Amino acid sequence: MDIDFHFGTTYVLSRWSGFDSRRAKAIAASSQLVDENTLQMAEPYQGRPTGHAAWENVTNADHNNDVWIPFHFLPGLSGETAEERLVCRKNSAVAQEMIHAVPQVTDQYGTLFQLGTTVHTYADTWAHQEFSGLADSINLVTALESVGIQLQLHKNSTVNEIVEDVVHSVTNLFARGTGALGHMSALHWPDMPFLEWKSKEKFPAGRKNWDEFMEASGEVFKVLSFQAGGTEKMLSAKQRGQLMESFREIHSTDFNERNDEWVRRIQANQFGFADFDEEDRHVVYDANYILHNPDFCRQFYQAVDQQYQWVRNRLDGEHLDIEWGE
Repeated sequence: MDIDFHFGTTYVLSRWSGFDSRRAKAIAASSQLVDENTLQMAEPYQGRPTGHAAWENVTNADHNNDVWIPFHFLPGLSGETAEERLVCRKNSAVAQEMIHAVPQVTDQYGTLFQLGTTVHTYADTWAHQEFSGLADSINLVTALESVGIQLQLHKNSTVNEIVEDVVHSVTNLFARGTGALGHMSALHWPDMPFLEWKSKEKFPAGRKNWDEFMEASGEVFKVLSFQAGGTEKMLSAKQRGQLMESFREIHSTDFNERNDEWVRRIQANQFGFADFDEEDRHVVYDANYILHNPDFCRQFYQAVDQQYQWVRNRLDGEHLDIEWGE
């Protein structure tokens, strides 16, 4: 998933669940910062990196396992082989265990940041399902095809040319004994909510991303509503309709453009917050909201450390052969 879900959708779900605008922003901003918090960003704060730049060092980079596995491709722990058990499964038992291990939030921002960072990983189990956070042959997909929409990825490149280039690159990785990491061979398609696509492996019957994102939204809303008010709630038919319209109708391969539209709708109160206020009217995503506030920055990095350690301890208990970076 991209910023349009991790910030935009998460903000909407947080407000609907009962969090005020101030706390919703903390949850959504920390959720998105997980993707942007690269080694280069984290180093000045002596913090743990949780993201990589797009396509950066996706095969042999140091600390790959410390980033992709605990924050983006949570292993589902199902299957017979170690490789199968490391594949991410949507809303897996371990994903539910992880999200329910988050302590009850308070007015302390650290608890909000811990909720936001964990919601990021939980939601990603839908987008990243059936792919592994390791560089492995299990991640190969071929015959990639978009359904019902013609994507324009680059001004001078057709979709077929892009797919051919990626497949060629991935094939070379396998020939050298190095598998593709995550959904590299499926391009960025698993993270685009408006896209329906298919592949020979994993999704031969096709995958409608908007259905996966809607299911993720419903489960995240349960978590957020319980944290906000002590009771798990279901999205209303009206709320589901508003989300589905946004997932399906905001068409752009540029995730920042998609998020801009989510933010525009939030600022115009198109999602109908009963207590809509000036914070909602002017809300935007800015990493410096956290990074340039010394207390917020410290608490954010404490939150990602806690999540990393929880996942690592859980996986080490399964005796999986994971080469951690530290």
